[in-house]
Amino acid sequence: MKILIADKLSPKAIEALDKIGAEITSNPDLKAEELSEAIGNANVLIVRSTKVFAVTIEAGKSLELIIRAGAGVNNIDLEK
Repeated sequence: MKILIADKLSPKAIEALDKIGAEITSNPDLKAEELSEAIGNANVLIVRSTKVFAVTIEAGKSLELIIRAGAGVNNIDLEK
């Protein structure tokens, strides 16, 4: 499983993902506009406050899950 972490996430959370054998790419400085290019072949995208536009979701050809590490989903384009 390939995971892209696009915001700051606790070291304990990253360690837990690593323990299950996930291939983790962590880039907490990514801007919303850069996500489409960075998503690559990630299966999972983890964000906190970074906006996830429809174009990013469409670019994630292997994307199966978007995790919002926090409350609400107002930063994720759910219309597509």
